[in-house]
Amino acid sequence: MLVYVFFHACLHLEMICGMDMGTFLNAFNRFIGRGGKPEYAMSDNGLNFIGAENELKELMKKVNE
Repeated sequence: MLVYVFFHACLHLEMICGMDMGTFLNAFNRFIGRGGKPEYAMSDNGLNFIGAENELKELMKKVNE
């Protein structure tokens, strides 16, 4: 996972063992734990990002009910 933080002009690089949605969500959660919640996030629209977006939207619907 490669993350560039514009505000601090730094780079977060993390080796992950797979490209599935669960692995991405775990890596992104670790990133947020280290640097805080990003105001904006972009992706290359890979399947793991799209799956994660759908999963998070569904979770938010359940939380808001």
